[in-house]
Amino acid sequence: MTRPDGRDVRDLLGMHSRAARFMAACFALTCVISVAYTSSDVRAVWPMVLAIVVCSTAAFTLVLSRGDPMPLGQSLLVSLTGAVTSGLVLSVVPVPVNDMTQL
Repeated sequence: MTRPDGRDVRDLLGMHSRAARFMAACFALTCVISVAYTSSDVRAVWPMVLAIVVCSTAAFTLVLSRGDPMPLGQSLLVSLTGAVTSGLVLSVVPVPVNDMTQL
């Protein structure tokens, strides 16, 4: 919970630091590299690009949001990220997969 002085557990974990924003950017870059490496055999690339946007937005939401607990709307959106991005990627990956990195 947020203390009277405005600090919360996110400050203790360093979630508001430059390092945390850098790690979120590295995560987003990793998603881009993964899609670039595995998108040659998919039926359409746009769902994978949308999955990058959704995952990157969720990562930056975790780092940039204020307050403990996280606001309900943000919590729900971040919670749904895995299901949404999995559905997007699995909808265009060939069956059977050509490379295990596509999963």
